[in-house]
Amino acid sequence: MIYYYVFMGVILFQLHIIVLLLWCVCKRRNNQSGEINEVHEFGNREEPVEALLPKDSSNNSNDEPEHLEIDESSLEMYKDIDEGSMFTGNLTLAKLRQKSSRTDILTVLVKSAHIVNDRIEASLLKYELRLMSKLNPHPNILASLGFVKNQAEMRSVTEYPAGGNLSFFMKKFQTEGFQNQLTEERNSYNIENLILDSNMDSLCTVDLISFAYQISNGMDYLQKLSITHRDLCLRNVTISKDKTIRISGLNPAKTSGHGHPLSEKSDISDFAMCLHEIFSLGETSDEAMSDGKFLAQPVLCHYEIYRLMEHCWNANPEQIFTFWDCILFFRNHMEKFNVQIQSQIDEKLQEAGREQMKLLEFVNSCRKNVKT
Repeated sequence: MIYYYVFMGVILFQLHIIVLLLWCVCKRRNNQSGEINEVHEFGNREEPVEALLPKDSSNNSNDEPEHLEIDESSLEMYKDIDEGSMFTGNLTLAKLRQKSSRTDILTVLVKSAHIVNDRIEASLLKYELRLMSKLNPHPNILASLGFVKNQAEMRSVTEYPAGGNLSFFMKKFQTEGFQNQLTEERNSYNIENLILDSNMDSLCTVDLISFAYQISNGMDYLQKLSITHRDLCLRNVTISKDKTIRISGLNPAKTSGHGHPLSEKSDISDFAMCLHEIFSLGETSDEAMSDGKFLAQPVLCHYEIYRLMEHCWNANPEQIFTFWDCILFFRNHMEKFNVQIQSQIDEKLQEAGREQMKLLEFVNSCRKNVKT
């Protein structure tokens, strides 16, 4: 009888051990699943990123557009940029000198991967460079000037937007310095001076309207080329010294929360978020949108512009605006409420376009294949 109890005790002990082991295995699997989901939500930094990259964006040394390579000896790095004041990536200000005249100097921005020789970051950087190099210069798109390369890494070179990213720029005016030209009812404007100045130390309502129009103008250019930005936000919108806007940071690997590649419709929705942030002076809302509920109208926002945001957030694909619709909206809005700055915006963009062409001519003399 005593052997029977001993035998049953051993069996029960073994069953207890088996149950405990099974519980540990299940818990470990759940933790691993949570970690994988966390990686996907962080930005798909593992293999899914490579799956989302275009097939021709592999990290092949022969993929760079060689005619855009800048002679590294022409470039002098001199100041790292705080990422809070610009867009993402390791950013450095550099002086670019012409080979024929060492006294002619141009300030440019150099972007490199966070981690040297990181395979995925290198592929993303190369994809962005190749895509931007195929675009014609546009005053609302950050001009890609080329790249420099050494044995360790490749770095892209762009024009330098002196004002940093738009979110950082506008937050400086949250406490003081902003001139609100919107009426208390938020249905009209009190505008005495319709001069759209280039003073980087001042900001007013017509500047916000100009920024919104310029972003829609740049995004319309990309949309007509069937290019999806995938990461449109004020962090990836920069401002130059004349208050003209440059869109940057095209991201081929950005996905929705479900891991699916984003589309042009997501760009429109992101544009509405940009508008909300612009008319909140760079402040982001903690309020979440769900079940058809939109973010509240910003205090500095005209009710018609808020209606535009709602159209951009519309869940019905047939009713979502295009960026051309947004351009037309702002043109009509400015005309309707006598905000006569359209011609001033056009003049600024024409001048910005001319400056970009001069910039490219300067850089062409610094190419690696150019002989002095």
